[in-house]
Amino acid sequence: MTGIEWIGGALWPGAWERSGSESNDVAARLRRVDAESGAVLQEVAVEGQWMISGTGVDAAGRLWCGGGGRGGIRAVRLPG
Repeated sequence: MTGIEWIGGALWPGAWERSGSESNDVAARLRRVDAESGAVLQEVAVEGQWMISGTGVDAAGRLWCGGGGRGGIRAVRLPG
């Protein structure tokens, strides 16, 4: 886990994992998790070769992800 936010009554942790043997083959995901049971309710893939290094949410409800070694940030549109 690389960051977690509380949005709409659920936890949204960010995570990334290597999807192959190459160092830049990564799969980044945001997961909506039930705070009581820990069950994953939903998973949102983050497009492209993006390693989530942290998360944040702003007053407009946008979820932002840090870009790992890229040094950038990216807004992610959550479903619903």
